[in-house]
Amino acid sequence: MKKHNKEAFRKLSADKQIEHLKGTRSERVFTFQRDDINEDERTVWLSISSERPYERWWGIEVLDHDAGSIRTERLESGAPILVDHDRTDQVGVVERFEIGPDRKLRFLARFSRSARAEEIFQDVLDGIRKNTSVGYMINDLILEKQEGDQATYRVTDWEPFEGSIVSVPADPSVGIGRADEDNLQKLIEETHTMSEKKKEQTKADEVVKEATNPVDESAIAQREVQRVNEILSAGDEFKDFGGPELARELAKNPKSTVESFKAQMLEKMKGAQKPTETAQPAYFPSMNVEARYRFSPLKAFKDVTLENGQQMRGEESAYRAGQWLLANVYGNEKAAQWCKENGVGQRVMGGNSLSGGGAVIPTEMEQAVIDLRDTYGAARQLCKIRPMASDSLQIPRRDGGLTAYYFDDEDGRGITASDKSWGQVNLVAKKLGILARVSKDMVEDAVINVVDDLASEMAWAFAKSEDEAWIDGDGTSSYGGIQGLRTLFAGTAYASRLTLDSGVDTFAEMDNTDLTNMMAYVASYAKPGAVWLMSETAKSQIIDRIAGAAGGNTVQTISGAVVPTYLGHRIVTSEAMPSGAGTDYSSTVLAMFGRFDMASSLGARRGIQVEVLRERYAELGQLGIVATERFDIVNHDLGSTSVKGPVSAAYGN
Repeated sequence: MKKHNKEAFRKLSADKQIEHLKGTRSERVFTFQRDDINEDERTVWLSISSERPYERWWGIEVLDHDAGSIRTERLESGAPILVDHDRTDQVGVVERFEIGPDRKLRFLARFSRSARAEEIFQDVLDGIRKNTSVGYMINDLILEKQEGDQATYRVTDWEPFEGSIVSVPADPSVGIGRADEDNLQKLIEETHTMSEKKKEQTKADEVVKEATNPVDESAIAQREVQRVNEILSAGDEFKDFGGPELARELAKNPKSTVESFKAQMLEKMKGAQKPTETAQPAYFPSMNVEARYRFSPLKAFKDVTLENGQQMRGEESAYRAGQWLLANVYGNEKAAQWCKENGVGQRVMGGNSLSGGGAVIPTEMEQAVIDLRDTYGAARQLCKIRPMASDSLQIPRRDGGLTAYYFDDEDGRGITASDKSWGQVNLVAKKLGILARVSKDMVEDAVINVVDDLASEMAWAFAKSEDEAWIDGDGTSSYGGIQGLRTLFAGTAYASRLTLDSGVDTFAEMDNTDLTNMMAYVASYAKPGAVWLMSETAKSQIIDRIAGAAGGNTVQTISGAVVPTYLGHRIVTSEAMPSGAGTDYSSTVLAMFGRFDMASSLGARRGIQVEVLRERYAELGQLGIVATERFDIVNHDLGSTSVKGPVSAAYGN
């Protein structure tokens, strides 16, 4: 619902307001009660609703709890328990329900045993997920009372249809799913038509009144003087273009007005002013339209070659993504039509996604975010990427191999049997989200810059969170339950953990011997393709310092190589690694080296999705945009305390 429609709604009659509100989908927020959770049965009692007055954008809502007011067919057949009102993300079902003597409706929700449901139910048990929301449909209501601008409605016929575990409860004051916008527009138009008819009747009454009343000659003369003065005054505003002369000429005609003067003045001025020269607009041949938008060099959108071999410029991709943003986020009808005609996706996500519906991000913008995320993030560059077709994925890993034995047929010494053993690495997709706020008043000629900056910021935020979980994760919910490499090395004295000499716990104290020892602590099978991993600060204070002391020139700088390397191995930097210039890093990992794709797996569940909060920040003149991805990282192979692994770590002493 657009902001101005709230005032339009209040101008409707009570009957028209009720007609518009019928069919409205709404949500109410509640919380879990710890005593109502049965961990063994995987059930929890949820208090859906009461007759407590609830403030909506359109007034105060009271849900009537007489038995005849609640439609219970969906609850009786087992209504779904969803996550964030997403119909494709069901984690449970309603087992039974009851209406208590306190006039409250409750139902018993049972969680399934799928990997996704296990994840959500565990968060409920741990107290991480506390917010829940119920979705229901208003079928009929009555106006109970009206106090000034505040109306109170009693909903006498309503139907609950699903319950959801939500991370961000919706704002009840603005509503969730509303009745058809076209319906309100129709009612507004009807009201406007009635108002126009009333104006026409009033005008007719005035004509009759003038015909029956005697003519006031003095009033007519006064109005004529006022008309002439207004025209002459308007003429003075255009002195440089002959305005006074034209005004005096028109003032002689009793039918002339200020509006007719301005119309003729504009005609006369045509060609009198030379237009300001502007840069030629960019032209995108494959779109067959002129892009009348000025933009600075793009960060996120690059030139790409499509599957059919066609070349698409970065500016064109940004333009297409910008039109999607205007259509789906800002509700621009012209942009929506352009998207439809040019094949830019406008698919709506299933379910009452957040408070205003969600839209799947178009291919152009998703690819820009993914490309930048993979460029910004060390995890996406170095881990083994494993696509996930479902919420969980099991990967076999080698625990032990076959053994060769000496044997001798003559003395009866045979071959000892051995087996190759396998373990499992279990990836369970975690949901990572970003909530951004953008201005509602974005002008169209800034859309390319806005969508480019938004894609870049999303990519950076995703990459930063993934790197922090992969490197520093401590297994808590702050890191999606992921245990990072530095945490694992700090907790276990692996054979590949190099404890530095006593007193060496800063970057400035490390030397070339420490770096070559790190290389020696990596298993031989992982040496080819191994890379260095450290912060940009560590690179400057360790590797650049050593190279500078040796004269500064290396094989790479002389040959003009732009990829930073040391001792023949590429250097990858991540700010998730320690970056304090003078910080003491005793009993922690300062830098790492090895084949990280042999030690770490990153499961990618799906691409980027975007949801739009159309009214949550309405009072600030802003829109909320939520971007989500699903992934998991498992660091599964670091060797043991006696056997080297594919990655070594320098451990401050």
